[in-house]
Amino acid sequence: YYAKSAPREVTKEELKVIVKQFGEAALRFKKAGGDGVEIQAAHAHGLLGGFLTPLYNKRTDEYGGDIHGRLRLTLEVIEEVRKQCGRDFIIDVRISGDEYSDGGLTLNDMIYVSKQLEKATVDFIHVSGGNTIKRGSSMPASGTAPAPHMHASEEIKKHVSIPVATVSRINEPWVADELIANGKTDICMIGRPNLCDSEFANKAKAGKIDEIRPCIGCGRCLTGIMFGKPISCTVNPAVEKEEIDEAPVKKKVLVVGGGPAGMEAAYVAKKRGHEVVLCEQSDRLGGQLNIACVPIGKQEITKVVKYMKSQLTGVDVRLNTTVTKEMIENEFKDLENLNNIIEEKIPNAKWNIDTVLINEMILEKQGLKKENIIDSGICSVCNSDLIHSYRVEKKGYGLNTALISLN
Repeated sequence: YYAKSAPREVTKEELKVIVKQFGEAALRFKKAGGDGVEIQAAHAHGLLGGFLTPLYNKRTDEYGGDIHGRLRLTLEVIEEVRKQCGRDFIIDVRISGDEYSDGGLTLNDMIYVSKQLEKATVDFIHVSGGNTIKRGSSMPASGTAPAPHMHASEEIKKHVSIPVATVSRINEPWVADELIANGKTDICMIGRPNLCDSEFANKAKAGKIDEIRPCIGCGRCLTGIMFGKPISCTVNPAVEKEEIDEAPVKKKVLVVGGGPAGMEAAYVAKKRGHEVVLCEQSDRLGGQLNIACVPIGKQEITKVVKYMKSQLTGVDVRLNTTVTKEMIENEFKDLENLNNIIEEKIPNAKWNIDTVLINEMILEKQGLKKENIIDSGICSVCNSDLIHSYRVEKKGYGLNTALISLN
């Protein structure tokens, strides 16, 4: 995905071959039954995006310089795809409505580009935003606002007669409904949420909103494939194979621990036809996710806990239940034990300070005031922004207290 060395300038003769190959690729897809293709020219990414942005394109021939030269290659590709696939074949072009970078493409630039794309017989325009230099601008992270590029799609819509789409962080059906109803866009492009739940659109259409597995926008789906690894999803561990086969032999199953792993294990075991008991020693399900959702920008994790709890229909959930050796040997002796107990250990600290766990303090909403705190939890760089400015206000813990959060 990432270049291992500095690229050389592509020759004009090579560009002629590449343009033809774009058309041939589209034709293969049409012959395979495809209705259309999207041509990617957004995010200063890939060949066309790299040619279009002034951040990367430093050519001085007909493919560089002003916006007409930088757009030339994209227009040639559109022309070739249309030539090989015909007028009834759908072509949309993905652009960054604004690159949000000094020296990059602006919204005014992209209004003009959109007009040229319409003249080139493009059927609709997919408006994204940002670029690969500012990675978070093109793929906004968890906790950021939904539909961050809607201002660009709304403005571009005013200047073209073909449909305009927007994208990014449209994680709930109501967001898409509002964007279209309020004139921000004609189409909502939904990527990551469809990986998290492949039935997203069907469930939304059927009004089964609570059954949609929530995408939290963490980006794990892309961080794997960018480095040649299989696709994965933080919220959906079965993203590559969502079908759950019925077990040939039905059993009674005990799951110890009601965190995300325990809830998923209980859910899958129940779907396979087993009789499942889930024991959690605290008064709530969710485990460490109840801690992870506390920092600013992490509230979406509460959706995961809520969803996973809703999937436990038919599971015998027992809160405030600490499973002991005696219980396993007696009450649960006939059950298969899916042990989800993870012993928490505090690393050997070499600092001359007290060391305590913060988890219980957060859940119990105990007062925290400003002082030195060290957070070593999940996404600790993000969490420390919130947590570092507090100290424990609890008898026995004074100044210079380090809090180790084992998330």
